[in-house]
Amino acid sequence: MKKLYLVLTLLFFNLIVNATSITGNTEAICPNELSSYSLTDEADILSYSWSVQGGTLETPHDASYANIRWSDKNETHKVTVSLTYAANSISRSLTVKVLSLKDKLPEDFTSGDFSINPGDKTPVTYEIPIQYYPHSYNNIDKPINKYEWVIPSGWIYNGNVSDGTPILTNDISITVTPDDCTSDSIKVRCVSDCNGMLKSKYRSRPISRNDNDIKSSASSTVCGKPQEIILQIESISGASYQWTKPSSWTWTSSTNTNIVKVMPDGHSAGIITISLNGCLSTENYEISLKDWDTSEQPPSISGAEQICSSYKSVYLNQVYSNTTNITWTASPSSLFYTTSGTGATASLKAKSSSVRGRGTITFTLHNQCGGTYPKTYDVWVGSPNFTLIGDPNLLYPRQRSTVTVDYTEDGFFLQGVNNVNWTYSGSVASLSGNIFKADFVTATFGEYGAIYALATNECGSKENRYYFELVGGIDPHMEAKKNSLSATKLNFESTNVITSIAIYPNPVEDIVNIQIPENLITNNNYSIEIYNLTGKLLIKKKVENNTNSIDLSNSPSGTYIVKLITDQEIITKKIIKK
Repeated sequence: MKKLYLVLTLLFFNLIVNATSITGNTEAICPNELSSYSLTDEADILSYSWSVQGGTLETPHDASYANIRWSDKNETHKVTVSLTYAANSISRSLTVKVLSLKDKLPEDFTSGDFSINPGDKTPVTYEIPIQYYPHSYNNIDKPINKYEWVIPSGWIYNGNVSDGTPILTNDISITVTPDDCTSDSIKVRCVSDCNGMLKSKYRSRPISRNDNDIKSSASSTVCGKPQEIILQIESISGASYQWTKPSSWTWTSSTNTNIVKVMPDGHSAGIITISLNGCLSTENYEISLKDWDTSEQPPSISGAEQICSSYKSVYLNQVYSNTTNITWTASPSSLFYTTSGTGATASLKAKSSSVRGRGTITFTLHNQCGGTYPKTYDVWVGSPNFTLIGDPNLLYPRQRSTVTVDYTEDGFFLQGVNNVNWTYSGSVASLSGNIFKADFVTATFGEYGAIYALATNECGSKENRYYFELVGGIDPHMEAKKNSLSATKLNFESTNVITSIAIYPNPVEDIVNIQIPENLITNNNYSIEIYNLTGKLLIKKKVENNTNSIDLSNSPSGTYIVKLITDQEIITKKIIKK
């Protein structure tokens, strides 16, 4: 009997617990308003504990009911109560729908003109779709009935001129009349029906007053050669036009029209502006000043390529038509008798019969606006300046080898050389060459040899030599002479004397290293000389160590000649400075 009583008691308790729920308003609740919640059945409840999400509980959390002030937030709003019975504990929750507009952005405009011509006062209607509260009912959305509009100051709504103050309406559209010039923007946001006039974010669209871009027949004017320029914008019915120009320019047509003509003054640039119906356009048009008319053929230079001791002429051709005067200079001054002058012809001669090198003639055109146009021309002054490059300098009997003429000096090639006369002495069997190189074959026996090049241009001649040593082909009759050489001279039977000399790095940026075998350092009197391609000695150093470092960091880029000099020979190598 007791067991039956216990079973019936538990069944009755469960019926009570399952029947218990929270009751109160759950839909279309206004933010910040007070809502009350209680339980449908409170029998046998020993304790209560209320909690809230998205609101504030304004009654004690352990009261038998709850008064809640819901917040204006776009989030879940929820009330929960935890209950304790004699034999069990349960929790009940209730989600509510709050009419919050917090962070809501109205949908975009569906109609309205957002680009209006200056002076156009045609009424315009701006409209957005009907808007709804984000959270209202479980099954349907509640429409929003109030809207706040902001229109540009000076525009007219309902017969009143706006000062920018928001306009409250009950409509998703607004009809306004623009003024002559104002642009700014159109803004609208949703307003809640609840107390406190809660509002959403603004939906905004900028209004542009169509300036109609200025189009021009020319974007520039040439110094000293002004040409009439035509400017225009799209025609607007009934509009008035007011153009402005630089004060020194001249109108060549009427200006109260959408198309005008203007003549520049020939020595300045300028800005053109347009005012439509009294509204100053932001689409100003700038016309730049060009120093030279690039439609003309650019200047060129012709004339003498070799400058000697008697006067020769260099000419500037195709001078730009707006040139006011021409000057010329010749550099470097160490090469030329005269270094400057005026006009399109430069008369030049070498400073002396001994100078030689690359020279540059620069003609400069000037115009009335201060513009300049330089044109340069390279000439060679004096007799040739060159080096002979051959590798290796240590040869064997009956070996075929080549010596190359290096005319290059600062990028100048050939130097007007019209002939190179090749000769030789010593251990050479045959020789043939042209103005660029010579091929030769060494003799069967001998010790030394030399190749001579005499290069000639119209200003004169210069000779250069290439020395070599013959290895392994000593004439038996010369043995006595060989044995008589002092201990400081080279051992001619060595086959690795020259090849063991290392120059690195090559090309070089700053420091070049010249490495010589130690046995050569102790037995010979060595020195190192470095020349540029004009033959000028730049560095001379006595060799005391097997590795010698030479700083070229202050030397310009180009080709240099390294000479390793002993009592018996000169070993020539070529290095490149980057």
